[in-house]
Amino acid sequence: MEVLVSIFVLASTLAIYTTASMTTRVTRHAKYQDAALRIAESEIENLRSLSFGSLPASGQIVSTELDALPGGTGTRTITEYNTETKQANVNISWQEANAPRSIELDTLITETGGL
Repeated sequence: MEVLVSIFVLASTLAIYTTASMTTRVTRHAKYQDAALRIAESEIENLRSLSFGSLPASGQIVSTELDALPGGTGTRTITEYNTETKQANVNISWQEANAPRSIELDTLITETGGL
């Protein structure tokens, strides 16, 4: 009987540990994804607030918020969609569990404002 109780206690402890470990991993992933999305949305909103003629060139995004992401980097790509419209692409990348992750947002900006 004592052996069965010991096995039950051991199995219960292992199940709780496994669940807690998985919960931590999922929570960390959600935290990184949320941070990356906030950075990308902020950059898109910043681009939309600029006049058409003052849109910056393509390049790296400089943000202290990228420090919240392991290996976090951001790039902004501005391309001509047509003569009156430019396409802005924002890509935020980071490393998580030895795998690259990224979030990418696009918007069109016209001479009269963002679409």
